[in-house]
Amino acid sequence: MVITIIDRAYMMKKRYLTLIAFLIPCFLLSHPHVFIDYTVNFVFDQNGLAGIETEWIFDEMYSSILIQDYDVDKDGKFSNSEIITTKQDAFSNLENYNYFIYITINCKCFEVKSVENFSVNVYDNKVIYTFFIPWVVPATLSYKEIEICMYDATYYVDLLPLGDDPVRFTNEGCIDYEVKVFEDTKESRDYGEIYPYSICLKFRRIE
Repeated sequence: MVITIIDRAYMMKKRYLTLIAFLIPCFLLSHPHVFIDYTVNFVFDQNGLAGIETEWIFDEMYSSILIQDYDVDKDGKFSNSEIITTKQDAFSNLENYNYFIYITINCKCFEVKSVENFSVNVYDNKVIYTFFIPWVVPATLSYKEIEICMYDATYYVDLLPLGDDPVRFTNEGCIDYEVKVFEDTKESRDYGEIYPYSICLKFRRIE
């Protein structure tokens, strides 16, 4: 097992500069209005990868809007009916944008066509979306390479891996793996001024 994580201070500096750009529109051609910190949980079963669970943690400003609009009973949490409405109004349309999630397996693109187990929670005044992407990738004795990159092509939403530990695993005991989080220079924003981050996982079945 090998884990390589990006420098969090460097990422936060870039986000800070983005906020400055938000206040001074002429600094960049575009700027985000919504900020998301995310985690990725690789879920394995006896056959290999079963899917990917992700959490989106929204900034406090956008969270307050979601709470105001969809926490109808104002109890500080989202009921099942409120989650259904939130999904319909403030998530399902992202299907048209691949849910901001771009995945490759051995350099071949995987289209995110559906998600499961969508839920909404509130923690520390921040709204958290959690959902699961079913994706079966059998483990073999040879390494398979998966790359996940989350970004909004319009740069209306800024997505950033969470903290020093954005990658999680479930039932990983039967595999050998290496994971790296890095700035992805293949996918630039604003003519090379901004780059998203990618998570690269290599895994194989233990003999």
